[in-house]
Amino acid sequence: MAEVEFFHYRAGSGFLYSLNTGIKYLCALLLSVTLFHSSVLELSALTLIILPLLALALKPSPASLIKRMREMKGFLFLLLLVASIRGFSSSGPIEERWLFSGLYCWKIIMLLITGQVLIQTTDPSELHGALYRFLRKIPFVPAGPAATMLSLTIAFIPLIFDQYSEIRQAAESRLSGLNRNPFSRIFHMGLPLLETTLTRADEISAAMESRCYNHNPTLPEAALSRKDIALLLAVILSAATIFIFNY
Repeated sequence: MAEVEFFHYRAGSGFLYSLNTGIKYLCALLLSVTLFHSSVLELSALTLIILPLLALALKPSPASLIKRMREMKGFLFLLLLVASIRGFSSSGPIEERWLFSGLYCWKIIMLLITGQVLIQTTDPSELHGALYRFLRKIPFVPAGPAATMLSLTIAFIPLIFDQYSEIRQAAESRLSGLNRNPFSRIFHMGLPLLETTLTRADEISAAMESRCYNHNPTLPEAALSRKDIALLLAVILSAATIFIFNY
């Protein structure tokens, strides 16, 4: 199987692995919202917090970093294209337009890194339970079905990356990589990817039905440790400080 490095859980130990799953997802949500309401100075401070977390989660070697960058070159190219379009199409002085575009790219990359840290250090089997515990406290929200849909959506992200990698390697083995037309490549890669994704979704649905999957499981209560509470308070304090200074 052609498995990519990004957006996959890797078993390990350490501070990030030992945190409560619900607390990690709540902190990631708060950081994601805060990123898009940050100025350059505030974004710099958040970057100095997020990047060490990434290093702590991945413990990367130079070779693995190069491999990860190659895997994301398509996304980085698309991000650069979007930033260029925003820079040319926006109104105002050219310096402000390109500064805004660069800041936008920076925020997207930090958001991507935050998601990578979360998925890398969180066992997918714990995700549904954490979402269910959180959503069942919100009135008028069907906690079971909503948690199932969200957990399956997140679980499908690495599967789509893996399927894309398999399709790309199969196409390159048949010399389709010689075709430099980007629209042709999108057509010949996109349709098989869509077909395999829908097929995998249908297989998972049938497997869940055959096992009488229950949307509302009985779960043990997840205890919070001091480091969980300390991390949550630190993230809330950082987010509140940024919002207060901006508004």
